[in-house]
Amino acid sequence: MEDTLHPQLSHRTVRQLIGWLESQSLLLARSPCVLGDQQAWPESKQLSYIRSVPGFIPLIAPLVFQLSFDASNGLYERNIIDGLQRIRAINRFVKGEIPYVDGSSQQWYIQAHDGSHRALVTEQWKTRFLNTALYVCDYEGLSPAQINSLRQHAEKYMA
Repeated sequence: MEDTLHPQLSHRTVRQLIGWLESQSLLLARSPCVLGDQQAWPESKQLSYIRSVPGFIPLIAPLVFQLSFDASNGLYERNIIDGLQRIRAINRFVKGEIPYVDGSSQQWYIQAHDGSHRALVTEQWKTRFLNTALYVCDYEGLSPAQINSLRQHAEKYMA
């Protein structure tokens, strides 16, 4: 990897990540920087990840993005280089597609869209979840070779 890479490291929260998804400044479906050969996590791994999120320390593995400026709306977009499966798990949980599982109990972030009743996590737990710290590593102006190098590093050390 070239020595000219200068990532912007920052500390964000799950709440901010959800805001990026809602504002569409982070688009899961069309992120061209996503690891091409990466397999989607099975639901069991997503559930395990959600169980680990509301801890009292930041999640260590950084989410890695390529920032690009969209002149049409004057905003930056984040394209995912590493962290897609973690982001998908959080997004699925917040949308009510997967539960928080603790032992044999399941608790959900929101009620079912079909109106059926299900146990929800407490407001205190939600707050702790939303305020969980995430490390974010933003890059600008990466070449395809640099993106591939970052992908290889992520595959090697984050597998």
